[in-house]
Amino acid sequence: MSGQRNHAGHLVFVIALIMVGCQRPPSDVTTTNKEVVRAYMAALDAQDFTALSDLLVEDCVIHLPDGTDRVGRDAAFQVIRGFYTSVPDYTHGIEEMIAEGDLVAVRVKYGGTHQGEFLGVAPTGRQVDYAGMFFVKVADGVLTEVWFVDDDLNLLSQLGMEVVPKGSLD
Repeated sequence: MSGQRNHAGHLVFVIALIMVGCQRPPSDVTTTNKEVVRAYMAALDAQDFTALSDLLVEDCVIHLPDGTDRVGRDAAFQVIRGFYTSVPDYTHGIEEMIAEGDLVAVRVKYGGTHQGEFLGVAPTGRQVDYAGMFFVKVADGVLTEVWFVDDDLNLLSQLGMEVVPKGSLD
């Protein structure tokens, strides 16, 4: 009987070790990468191009929602400046952030006032508020790649554009 209790005690101990091992705390790299992304978003909202220079690797790649890529820090700055010309008070509110290794995923709420031409839409003065996501690859404390997935239909609708199925106006 005592032999059975001894085995049962070992089994409980092994199961406890397995369970503790499966509940790993986030790695320092993952936490650091999230902080880098938070700093990037704060620099965007502040339009702080000095800080952005420190956070984007020189040959970074920006993957835009339209399927095109911009390569290099200067190209990224053109995209950023272009958007802030259209929506000068543009903000990024972090709704959720998940990190795994060198990749950080962010669910974000965008907002601002449409004060300059955007995608062919003349300034409306309207407040916009829409959702999006982006994914960032971080290496050695700097962003190397950024992918954007935004709710552009919602944004364009808020700017007064109508979405019409292709061929329905023929």
